[in-house]
Amino acid sequence: MNRNLKFINIVLLLFILAFANVNAQYYSDYITKKNTQRIGGFIGYNHYTGGVFNNFRSFFIASIGLEYDYKFSNKWGFGLKMDFIFPKYSIPNGLGLPDILIKYPSAMIKYYFSNSFSGLLGGGAEFIEDSVYGTVKVGAEYKMMLSDDWDIKPVFSYSIVNGFEDTYEIIFSIGKNF
Repeated sequence: MNRNLKFINIVLLLFILAFANVNAQYYSDYITKKNTQRIGGFIGYNHYTGGVFNNFRSFFIASIGLEYDYKFSNKWGFGLKMDFIFPKYSIPNGLGLPDILIKYPSAMIKYYFSNSFSGLLGGGAEFIEDSVYGTVKVGAEYKMMLSDDWDIKPVFSYSIVNGFEDTYEIIFSIGKNF
């Protein structure tokens, strides 16, 4: 990874941690209901480490999607997620990537370390044109309450894609709890 991408990743991580710390102090005594459901939308970037398209070493690709979470106990829950990845809108622009849509549904089991922080493990499939690749995903997320019903959630996950390039993704989700 070149120095500019490392710098951007470090600054982004520090910003997320600073925001999370301030917000966690405000909602430190907030306790979620046992059967919390959440539906949300997100934007994010998937990082490809190279060799996938035109032999570029490292780049980010924009994605959007929807997610649904269900917390069935104080420590356990599951989530469903659907990503739409757009290689045409990669960073840096001008890579000459194909104009295709990558669809990426996944299901995850979540373990809640606290009311805000959870780890996730799951699998899914990545659909690229006429090909299907199986995936295994591990990651972490931190929910920050904006109000009693609304939250924002940064998510970091790593996907092991069978027969394709492994990726990691950084997502910012906003959702409604009910």
